[in-house]
Amino acid sequence: MRGIASLLAALMLLSPQAAAAQSTSFDADTSRITPGPPPGTKPLTRARFDDSVARLFAAGDSNRDGTITLAEFNAIVGAARDRAIGERFAAIDSNRDKALSLAEFAEWQRRMGSTVLADGSAAGGGGLVAEEIMIDFGRGDDDVLIERVIEPLTATALVEANEDYSSGVTLAELVAWEARAFDRADENDDNFVTVGEIDARKPARD
Repeated sequence: MRGIASLLAALMLLSPQAAAAQSTSFDADTSRITPGPPPGTKPLTRARFDDSVARLFAAGDSNRDGTITLAEFNAIVGAARDRAIGERFAAIDSNRDKALSLAEFAEWQRRMGSTVLADGSAAGGGGLVAEEIMIDFGRGDDDVLIERVIEPLTATALVEANEDYSSGVTLAELVAWEARAFDRADENDDNFVTVGEIDARKPARD
């Protein structure tokens, strides 16, 4: 009986299924597998990056003259601040008489509690208005990467990007300034930035 069992085991090892299984296990050439970004991510291309910088530039160039001046920047930030103040006033002015009473303010404070001072709260726009210009690039995978690489427009950014010390920053100057962060993240110089590259080394400024 022991001899028959051994013979059956040997025949099973020589069966086509077993041979195929052995071939699958030992003949796979894993050296040809090309590593890529994690599933569900999309690398950020340099062309996509430059296009996004152009969109940000358009948001700051309010008079469409091809430059962003500090006066334009301050006007845009100031308008955003005025909107936030108006929205907060409307949230408190419950009877819409364009005047605030102590009773209205107290009721609003009780309604909001500690969140009244929180940025982004329901109090008509929240707390402080950021001293910067940024746009919503979207919700795609590369859009998420764009938001991690592109710097928002600030007064400091405009001064640093203005290489010729003129009255305003041009699109070419802003693209060149923003591209420093992209180039730092793109360590293998393939004109793509991946999540792994950004996580490995957060872009820094010169």
